[in-house]
Amino acid sequence: QARAVPSNLETMQRLATVPAVAVTLAIAACTLQGCEESMLDVPKMDDFAISLPQKWFNPHKLPYWRLETDYWMKESYLDPKSRDARFNSCNNPHLKIADVCSGRGSCLPFGDTGVSFCRCNPGFGGAECESKRLSQLTAWFLCLFLGPFGADQYYLGWYPEMLITQILSILGVVLLVAIPNSRLPGLVVLLGPWMRHVVIIGSAPAQGITDRTAADLPRCAFVAFSLLWMAFIALAVCVHDLKHKTQVKRINQDQLRNYSAAKIIA
Repeated sequence: QARAVPSNLETMQRLATVPAVAVTLAIAACTLQGCEESMLDVPKMDDFAISLPQKWFNPHKLPYWRLETDYWMKESYLDPKSRDARFNSCNNPHLKIADVCSGRGSCLPFGDTGVSFCRCNPGFGGAECESKRLSQLTAWFLCLFLGPFGADQYYLGWYPEMLITQILSILGVVLLVAIPNSRLPGLVVLLGPWMRHVVIIGSAPAQGITDRTAADLPRCAFVAFSLLWMAFIALAVCVHDLKHKTQVKRINQDQLRNYSAAKIIA
C-alpha cells in the first residue's frame, strides 16, 4: 500500500503548532514553579543565546501555590488545653459539645466509619464552622437591580467576572446606540448575562470566593419576583420600542403632509 503524502496545508498546520507549544511550555516553566535568578535558564536556538530582560520572568524561590495559606492552618482549630492547631474538633474527646465546631455547629457521623465531621448551623461554613456565609438574598437583590454593573459579582468576590459583566454591559449599550433600527443584538448582550446571573444566584446558593452563600432566599419568592422582574423588563422594552416607532411614523407623516402641501402651492 502506498503511503499518503501530506498536503501543504497539513504541513503548515503542523509547523504552526510547534511555536505555540514552545511558548506555552516556556510560560509554564517560568510561572508554575519556583525558580531563582541563578537557576533561570533561557532556551537557545542554533547556538545563539536569546537575551531577554530579567523582569519578564519574575523569578521566585517558591511556587505560587506554596505562598498561599496552608490548608491545615486555614481549616484547623486551636485546642484549648495544648494550644496547638489541630484538625477536626469532632474527634477530640476532651472537648465539650458546646466547644466543637467553633460553637456554631454539631458533629455528624460519617456513615459507619466512626469518624464525625462538623455540620454547621445555617449561615456558617468551613471545616470548623469558623466563617460566616454571605447572604444569597443580598446577592440576588444586588443582581436584580445592579446586575449590569456587576454588583453581585463584587459582593461574592468574583472580581474578574465583575469586569467581564461591566464590559458586556457597555458593549450592549454601544450596540443599542449604534444600531437603532435593530435593538436585538444590544438587548441580547446587555440582558443575556444579567438574566443568567439572576437565575443562577436565585435558584440555589451561589458559590462565593470561599464558601457558598447561606440559603436565606425562599424559592417561592425567587420564582415570583423573577417572573415579575422579567415581565417588567419586557414591558419597558416594548413601551420604548412602541414609542420610538410612533415617533418615526409621525415624522414620516408630517414630512409627507408638508411635501404634499408644498406641491399643491407650487
